[in-house]
Amino acid sequence: MLSYESTRLSRNGTDWYPLLDVCAYNQCLIADRDGVYDAATPKGRLLVGMKGIVSEVALHTLRGRLLAGVQQQAQRGAVALALPAGLLRQADGVVVKDPDRAVQQAIPFVFQTFLARRAASQVVRLFRDQGLRLPRRHRNCETVWRTPTVAAVMAILRNPAYAGTFASGKTQTQTPPGSRRTQHHRLPPAQGKVIVHDRYPA
Repeated sequence: MLSYESTRLSRNGTDWYPLLDVCAYNQCLIADRDGVYDAATPKGRLLVGMKGIVSEVALHTLRGRLLAGVQQQAQRGAVALALPAGLLRQADGVVVKDPDRAVQQAIPFVFQTFLARRAASQVVRLFRDQGLRLPRRHRNCETVWRTPTVAAVMAILRNPAYAGTFASGKTQTQTPPGSRRTQHHRLPPAQGKVIVHDRYPA
């Protein structure tokens, strides 16, 4: 058995130690630039185990530094977050309103109708009665027009970007015990980690 790369395994103890057990059972030696180790011996297992711990700590340190850099950018509202339909980011990073007049009229009309009728379902009914569609931002950043739904209207009404507000950290990431899949939970607007007003054209 030959492996020339085990960096990813050594960054997680739950992956690294089973590999050491397999190597010890099959009398497979482990080598790196510092030496050759036998996982079947206490000394060899101790050394490669310590290397795995150091690698795992280094990964957490690197991740912490990256997150700190992102948070510093977020404090200035400089993180290039995905923008909803109606807002565009220019090459220089400045966010402007979509020059499409149809989009400029549709988004404010949603808010005006909601203020008048006080219900998202009434907004949907009016749009459908008049044969109107809602602009939505597609994954490739193009604007597409879709049949209005209550969920789409609520997404527009609750998006802080339309109020000119930069909001980062709107979701909380957690990894349940015994699982490797992360789960994302949406936080209330008041609990957002970073909120910068007047960052976008409202």
